[in-house]
Amino acid sequence: MLISIPIFFLRVQPYEKLHRIVFFILISVTLLEFFGTYSSNKGISNLVAYNLVFVYLESLMFLYFFKNIFNEKKTSKWLSIGATVFILWGTSNSILFQPLNTFQNNSFLVGSLLVIGCCFYFFYGIIKKDWYSDQNLFALPVFWIVTIVMFFYTCSFLFFASIGMVNEHNIDLMFKINQIIQALSTLMYLTMGLAFYIPFWFKHQNIYR
Repeated sequence: MLISIPIFFLRVQPYEKLHRIVFFILISVTLLEFFGTYSSNKGISNLVAYNLVFVYLESLMFLYFFKNIFNEKKTSKWLSIGATVFILWGTSNSILFQPLNTFQNNSFLVGSLLVIGCCFYFFYGIIKKDWYSDQNLFALPVFWIVTIVMFFYTCSFLFFASIGMVNEHNIDLMFKINQIIQALSTLMYLTMGLAFYIPFWFKHQNIYR
């Protein structure tokens, strides 16, 4: 989050809106982790906060992020429908199946599928629709962000989908895998914070080549 703040004082057109969305995600996660650490030290349950921010808010913000990337009326409509269905599902899941004071892995799996689907569509657009055909992909912040988001959510989906099948003998293994997932989340947020500096780096390289 702190690394991303100087971007507000630089001209990053046409990525200013995308940077604001990413920064909102980063500051939300930062505040969540501060609260999570504080509540854990005080012996207070923080599952409601993690459900609301990590499971729901972050998933919806990523859908909004992709909506601004794709900029297609039909795709935008489907993303709005997907977000609405996700909210309705989350409400139903909270009332009928998994209350907010338990980690809602069912809702996380649904949100993950939506985000992963958007990632695949992004790469489909690059390959089949020639998006960014006149630009260097490695110089695009969105390319790096979508790549790391897809990597994190794919791994997280497999992890949380298998939680229900874990027996007591595999708890230690799942704990170690969870540490890997946490490391991937750190890498994802760090990449999101640094990604908007990439165009400046490539511009510098072109000047002095």
